[in-house]
Amino acid sequence: MAEYKDIKSKINLREIKSSYIIKRIFLFLYENKKLKMISYNKELQKMLLIGIKDYKKISGKYRILEKNGKGKEYIINTNILIFKMEKARNIIK
Repeated sequence: MAEYKDIKSKINLREIKSSYIIKRIFLFLYENKKLKMISYNKELQKMLLIGIKDYKKISGKYRILEKNGKGKEYIINTNILIFKMEKARNIIK
């Protein structure tokens, strides 16, 4: 049992090269937990074929930004306006 704990502490996800193994690991997670874990890792997003559409689907809303810095946020599938932004900075379109 002590050997198992020692091995568990040494496993690093970056050392796994097989996309099949990584996909199998992430298969056991809920979709929103998976997206939170890989939101800042572009390499894993590409490997798991996750894009901005997946994030929009989970959040249930989308944003439309204008060039002057203003923007609006809508609920998906209903196009109901839920938020109006005056200055939209550091927001991914």
